[in-house]
Amino acid sequence: MPRESWILPDNRKHYHEVCFLTAHNAFASKAEGWHWCRQQNLSVADQLALGVRGFMLDTYVHKGSVVLCHGGTHAVLAFQRSIGEGMRALRGHAPAYQTLGQTLIVLRDWLIDHPHEIVTLFLENYVPNDRLSTEIQAIPGLSPLIFKKKHESAWPTIAWMQGHNKRLVIFNENKSGTPISDAHPFMYLWDEIIESGYATLRKQCIARERAESYAHQEKSRSLYLMNH
Repeated sequence: MPRESWILPDNRKHYHEVCFLTAHNAFASKAEGWHWCRQQNLSVADQLALGVRGFMLDTYVHKGSVVLCHGGTHAVLAFQRSIGEGMRALRGHAPAYQTLGQTLIVLRDWLIDHPHEIVTLFLENYVPNDRLSTEIQAIPGLSPLIFKKKHESAWPTIAWMQGHNKRLVIFNENKSGTPISDAHPFMYLWDEIIESGYATLRKQCIARERAESYAHQEKSRSLYLMNH
């Protein structure tokens, strides 16, 4: 999909009225050296250039750093890295597994260079939320870009987000088990989003709600995350 095929939406629309393309496990790409559990071919920067505006990222702590890993325990991450190192030996392509901080810098720089664009992160988070907050807030120039609303308040218009330079929206699944509070720069995903199921070719199941989403059906939510 060429970059010019993504057209900025009518900025009179509210955030929840706009559709945008999201990349599942956006970090696990061939460009970043992933071979086992690879989900994408292009780097996050190239995905941005081609019109992706939503990024699903899985966060873990590994050897003191907050890293991006798919299905990761320490052993799984080590195995993924060993596969990448083996492929480098065979092909001469060095793996470049990204930390969360490195990826956030890519997003920050891109948002600064594209002052009308809005990017959304969906974090499947296995890091204590206080640590995750520290990681996000440690990136210079990132925090002023983050938009966070209180649950059940209205979503702003795209024009408001552009005008106030609040153009990064972060949702957190909160898998780490520590509560999300107003002090954190992200919102609880299941307060805001209904998500469809995934990993099925059965037509009768494609539009079913994901189990984690269905568990919060009593909440009033206005965003829809549709898996393909």
